[in-house]
Formats: sequence, C-alpha cells, structure tokens
Amino acid sequence: MIWRNDQTSWKRFERFAREHRLEGIVAKRADSHYEEGKRTGSWVKLRYNCRQEFVIGGFTPSYLGLDALLVGFYKGKELRFAGAVRGGFTPSLRRKVHDSIEHLTTSNCPFSNLPDRRLGSLGRE
Repeated sequence: MIWRNDQTSWKRFERFAREHRLEGIVAKRADSHYEEGKRTGSWVKLRYNCRQEFVIGGFTPSYLGLDALLVGFYKGKELRFAGAVRGGFTPSLRRKVHDSIEHLTTSNCPFSNLPDRRLGSLGRE
C-alpha cells in the first residue's frame, strides 16, 4: 500500500496498528529496495507498543570513548535499570558523548537493580 503524506492516511494506519496490537509500521520510500545488513534510512520502523521514557544513569567506556549508555526508568522513587543503548553511535559521536558526560561520573550506582556484568543475560553464569 502506498501512503500519501497526509494526516488522514497517517492516522488511519496508526489507528489500525494500535487496534490490532501490532508492533508498528514500516515506512519506506516507494523507489527503495531492501539492502540486507544496511540501514540506509530509506526504510524506517515506527513502533507503537514499545514506548517508554528513559533516564541515562551511566555508561560503559570503550577504547572509542563510549561503549553504551545505561538507561533506566523510575518506579516510584527507584531508578530501575532497563538496558544498554549501543546503536546509532558513530565513532566520533562515541568520543564526543563520552567527553561531555565523563565529568559526571560517581562511585554511587544510581540503579536499584543493576545486573552483575559477570552473569549472563538471564542473570545466570
């Protein structure tokens, strides 16, 4: 289906996706082709069921400056760890972000539930 850039069409697609509890919509340029393993910007996934505001609570360093931002969400007054954000950073942006937040480091962990990095993704060795 080809979508014309107007609010009525957009709202219909969004309403359909939400009513059917779909993950989202893939929007693409009509003249684009799928390119395996590449993110060209010609295809964009708009997610509806996965929205959450996050707070940056820390970072993991790397030889490039920044490996990942550690993010969480508030549950009551507790900052709960949600995950690490690695995608979208170019090498120069990793250095720039690291340099701009490095002075904010502290020995106190802001997360109430930060997992042990020595354990696997399910909290087991």
